Amino acid sequence: MKRAGVPHRYLEGKNIVLLFQKTSTRTRCAFEVGAMDLGMGVTYLDPNSSQMGKKSPLRTPLAFSAASMTASSSAAAQTDVEDLAANAGVPVWNGLTTEWHPTQMLADILTVQENFNYDIKGRTLVFMGDCKNNVARSLMVVCAKLGMNFVACGPKHCMPGDDVVEACKPIAAENGCTILLTDDPKEACTNADVIYTDVWVSMGEPDEVWAERIKELEPYRVTAELMALAKPEAIFLHCPPASTTPTPRLVLRRPSSSASPRWKLPTRSSSRSSPRSSTRLRTVCTPSRLSCTPP
Repeated sequence: MKRAGVPHRYLEGKNIVLLFQKTSTRTRCAFEVGAMDLGMGVTYLDPNSSQMGKKSPLRTPLAFSAASMTASSSAAAQTDVEDLAANAGVPVWNGLTTEWHPTQMLADILTVQENFNYDIKGRTLVFMGDCKNNVARSLMVVCAKLGMNFVACGPKHCMPGDDVVEACKPIAAENGCTILLTDDPKEACTNADVIYTDVWVSMGEPDEVWAERIKELEPYRVTAELMALAKPEAIFLHCPPASTTPTPRLVLRRPSSSASPRWKLPTRSSSRSSPRSSTRLRTVCTPSRLSCTPP
């Protein structure tokens, strides 16, 4: 509808408050543009421009009108979002916490669906690297629920917590799929349908951790050699920003590469949005895109 110029301001007169405890680029823009496209008023609040967490604690009931407002929170801790949801009196969306990243998960799955013509049950998604982070945990949950095999590949101390794994295993069994934890990249990537990775140092972590993180995760880089082990139609996904060397750039530039944030807008603006409503190209990491080519 957007591409065709058809008005779709279905939420005219509603308002959304975006509460961010950390600075944001893609997530903030996705929520702002999606909300405004639907006719909503948008208020962005971060700790530097508001009294959030100071004079206005998150757990304090917020003076929002439940009839006209919703809140989206990108928080440092899961408990902050839960406190907000318990006290706000309006719907609260978890935009991001250190434990979970549900909106990224929805964007990823919509991208996978589009690439495989919505035939995703029984396919295998491999997450490479720091498998205990919020994106990997969220992907394991959604794969278990949708019948996709999930493989976490990284150092043994970087695996998801036992509580998450044990919660997901019965869900996966019920839906005819499996969960595998391995530190062997070749075992993980052989015959995979989707290979996924993320940056090795998360936002807010000190620069001092880079050297140690590179040393422990270097064997889990997604390279052209690993992609060759996957199925011929396999796709590569990444939760930007991407840090690359010349070899991984070749992976980002391959025709079957997809960057799921292209779906953040439709998944966050409306649950009824069709993936075909995206204005981006089907393949987003191509040599024509400056962000994915060598300097």
